[in-house]
Amino acid sequence: MAVQSNTPPPAATAARAKGVKECFLEADRFIKEKKFDKAREEVEKAQKIDPRNPYLEAYVERIKHFEQVHSKFDAFVEEKKREVVEHPPAAAPAAAQAAAPAAVPPPPPTTPPTFSTPSPPVQPSAPVVAPNIQRELEAMRQQIMSLSNDLQQERKVREEIQHQQVQALVGQFRTALEKAWRYGAPKEKELTDLRQLAKSLKISDDVVASTTREVKLEMYSRAAKEVVEKGRLLKSSSSTLDWLRKVYQVSVTEYLEYESQFLIDLVSDRFRGTLMFVTSDEDCRTSLLPRLKSSGYAVVQSENPETALEKIERVTPTVILCDSAFPKGSLSGLRFLQLIRANGKYQFLPFVLICRPDETEQMQSSELRPNECYIPKPVDFEELSTLIDVRLVQLREYLTSLT
Repeated sequence: MAVQSNTPPPAATAARAKGVKECFLEADRFIKEKKFDKAREEVEKAQKIDPRNPYLEAYVERIKHFEQVHSKFDAFVEEKKREVVEHPPAAAPAAAQAAAPAAVPPPPPTTPPTFSTPSPPVQPSAPVVAPNIQRELEAMRQQIMSLSNDLQQERKVREEIQHQQVQALVGQFRTALEKAWRYGAPKEKELTDLRQLAKSLKISDDVVASTTREVKLEMYSRAAKEVVEKGRLLKSSSSTLDWLRKVYQVSVTEYLEYESQFLIDLVSDRFRGTLMFVTSDEDCRTSLLPRLKSSGYAVVQSENPETALEKIERVTPTVILCDSAFPKGSLSGLRFLQLIRANGKYQFLPFVLICRPDETEQMQSSELRPNECYIPKPVDFEELSTLIDVRLVQLREYLTSLT
């Protein structure tokens, strides 16, 4: 019996996370503008959206801290201003002395006395902040900036630590999920144990739902691949996969969303490249062709080397499997190999010759290169597969050395 889940769908989870993020961004903006009440309102909005968000408490403490810092700074500035107003700088008496009329010595008796025009009175100027006060203000600003940077750095460290802790807890929960979902949907007791484990690890419902879905689809994918690879598919592969979907409780929506990626992975895991099979031997073709295809090769067939030379540019094979002898009028397998060697594009291409038992000595004296080999008839498919794999590994190593 399927167990009903009370967890919200992924779309609702994403919308909730987006709403919380927008509230936190607005709170940051209001903090910078010293609008602390509005910043608190944004944090309250975020709390209503997601009461379990781990950053709510950190934002409340941050608002309180910056409010205290700015309050102290404003009080300091006001105090300095009052000091300047109440106690003007000592430079004022000197200005008054400069404004007074200078004393004129008495003139000689023969010279009539002179009179100086009094200077206009100096208007009192607005109080000026002394240089030492400006330095103190600047030092206070630098201190606030340094403190703000330290708080941001501390917040990043806390977030990283929390992220690592959450990852470790989720990893522990995921291991338990994989064990429970290995052979299909777990039973009611196992589901209860999983819920208790998530609660003890303090993992949110959203993370539980998302992780459970990932594990379920991963286990279903693994089971489906095993069925396909072991050749256990029924005549109708869709009915087999439908049975697996019921076992793992994969909904139609989840299946349609995930199956395309699963099929791509399945094909990429099984696809081994394009093999050009050049033979006129019907028995050899009948015995090898199905097994080559089931091994993951896309097989391109040619009845003689001439036809193969016409096709090779279009298909660009990964490996060539070719008979050593053909009916009169056609090239031999060795001659075809020599033509392939002459083309620099294919000189390192793995090439396997299929020969008669009495041709083995001729093959041994043919000076075959490391990427070329032969196998006698009747062909042992396991031996053939090993020969091809060895040559493909050599080819990959060679190509890697060129990069």
